Amino acid sequence: MRRFEGRRALISAAANGLGLGMAFRLAREGAAVTIWDRDAAALEAAARDARAEGLGLDTVCLDMSAPGEIENVVDEMAEAGPIDILVNNIGGSLHTPFRFLEQSAEDWERVMDVNVTACVRTTRAVLPHMVIAGYGRVINMGSKAGRFGSLFAGANYAAAKGAMQAFTLQIAQEFGPHGITCNTLCPGAILTPRVQRLLAERQSEEEREKVLNSILVRRHGTVEDCRRRRGLFRLGRGGVSSMAPRSISTKKDGDLRPSLGPETDAAPGDRAPRFFCTDGPCISGRRRFPGDGCAGGCR
Repeated sequence: MRRFEGRRALISAAANGLGLGMAFRLAREGAAVTIWDRDAAALEAAARDARAEGLGLDTVCLDMSAPGEIENVVDEMAEAGPIDILVNNIGGSLHTPFRFLEQSAEDWERVMDVNVTACVRTTRAVLPHMVIAGYGRVINMGSKAGRFGSLFAGANYAAAKGAMQAFTLQIAQEFGPHGITCNTLCPGAILTPRVQRLLAERQSEEEREKVLNSILVRRHGTVEDCRRRRGLFRLGRGGVSSMAPRSISTKKDGDLRPSLGPETDAAPGDRAPRFFCTDGPCISGRRRFPGDGCAGGCR
């Protein structure tokens, strides 16, 4: 199924892990995908794997902290055609200390620069092109840490991801009338090599076992769980901007599906809250949670 035929996507920090998983998913469904990363060797390996599958994947080696680099590369990309999808995947705790009182001012500045400022700069560079096209899909990589705190990443990371959720709310509200949606994907511990190292360094075997026992299916999420979240990239021109973070949460049946929060969006003048579903606010107002049976009128 090639739902993204003719669409162009940009994903930051995507030479491996979640970003690369999403890049391959979009490319397999027909999108022309460009990935950024500062790791030239990892980009080369990603391009090689893409060629082996016959996928369209362009790579750009880029230091997103360098002044002007993001803006210049976006402008060059836009000259070749519209940028339909932006995934702000860059982020991480950067191996800064877990304990708040052990974190320095530099630790906070570095984490905020990577998780927030780089995403803001990329979004600010891409949005004018989306506005001209009258279409766009922006996905920000958040984290459950931004909603509930973290057992292995520190306060600086949790604060940064919370900021990205607030940023998503405002962008969705401001640019929805232009045909542009904005969502935040909020995974828990997704077992990339980096996260596996952090868990091994910062939690004892007993602590890791306790966390796993608190998860209904007794496992952490994987890259595959996140990249198959198809609903994040709704393509209809009339799509509604969901101003709610989407979490990858574990259900009793073992399925990892997105759940939205907050569940309601009480607009001024509404007699009752409008409930969010996977396609935006439920017109009928009767669907309480994503995945519940459709009450009609919102598809």
